[in-house]
Amino acid sequence: MVCSKCGAELKEGCVYCSQCGQEAQIVSEINILEDELLRELMDEQLHPDAEKENEEAEQEEKERIRRREREERKLAKKRKKRRRNGIILIVILAAVLVGGIFVLRYRQNHSENYLLTQAQEAYTQKNYQSALNYLEKLLELDGENMDALLLNAQIFAAQKEYESAESLFLQVISMEPDCIEAYEGLIGVYAAQDRTDLILALMEDVTDEDILALFENYVIPTPEIEVESGAYTEYFEVKITAENKNLSIYYTLDGSDPTTEDTLYTESVEI
Repeated sequence: MVCSKCGAELKEGCVYCSQCGQEAQIVSEINILEDELLRELMDEQLHPDAEKENEEAEQEEKERIRRREREERKLAKKRKKRRRNGIILIVILAAVLVGGIFVLRYRQNHSENYLLTQAQEAYTQKNYQSALNYLEKLLELDGENMDALLLNAQIFAAQKEYESAESLFLQVISMEPDCIEAYEGLIGVYAAQDRTDLILALMEDVTDEDILALFENYVIPTPEIEVESGAYTEYFEVKITAENKNLSIYYTLDGSDPTTEDTLYTESVEI
């Protein structure tokens, strides 16, 4: 038996409930179940749409969860796409950068102005082998580049490779007869070998006054005698002069060609 108020089990013979103090009444468990069912039926009658509302709420929650999952999947796809596009962009930029560097290096290594500038700088620093390497590349592009040939000849002259230097200087002169630098370099090569004869031979075909000025130190001026040749009945003195005062003049009185073994001119000669 149980209490009709709190539902606690009543001890046999008890007049009051030991839990709530309610006067004991005989209530069966079946009656309690019937009361619960009755309350549920009453609740359903009072709230006929509660179950439907619950179902709708559950459906809305499920739909909200599905929407959220769809949005998350879309965001994940967008992030993945952005990452993929970012990687592709980085790869493209890297390829462009590498390609740009390659093109720049290629142009530098194959630009005549760049190669000539590098060769001139190396020559100034007396790094002759490096200069020759640049000139070799330049001449592969343009075998008749005047500046390259001239600089190449100057390097050979600096290294005392006189035959190679002479050949290149002559080549430049044949291409440009008025190239002062080529004449100056070639004269230096001949002077280093004490080949005054070649210097004078080189001068024979020169008409340009600026180039002729390069030969002044190698041309001996003809001495001038102030008295003309002829027969004289009086004594006189003969003065010999020359444009270059540093020259040593030798002379003879018997009409023979003078040598350094003859008389050195120091003052007027009495005749």
